Amino acid sequence: MATRDAACHCGQLPGYDSRRHHWVRLPDSIQRHAPELWDSVRPLYDAGRFAEAADRGRGLIEARPDQAYLYYNVACCESLAGRTADAIEHLRQAIDRWEGCRDMAKEDSDFDSIRDEPAHSRA
Repeated sequence: MATRDAACHCGQLPGYDSRRHHWVRLPDSIQRHAPELWDSVRPLYDAGRFAEAADRGRGLIEARPDQAYLYYNVACCESLAGRTADAIEHLRQAIDRWEGCRDMAKEDSDFDSIRDEPAHSRA
């Protein structure tokens, strides 16, 4: 997550609200954003309870494995919790679902603790 003030919206078109133009059908390659999915985890992240947030986020992934931003946010939490291998794997899965996660991760301070890991550079 780029900052703790803004949730990651991996796979969402910046500034686009699909409710405004209900007749527009986005390509299947662009995932719909469902912010309410991460809302239940956000307070844990904001409180610095990263391991708990990661665990709760894993449950969300099970329910919605199509949402790249869930994998990305879980990877952020796992990185901050010191779960390096899990963070790298979830980041890889986020990138597999939406390539834009790769660029976001390059600048995301949540990944600072794992940035020098060889597996991180391969993700």
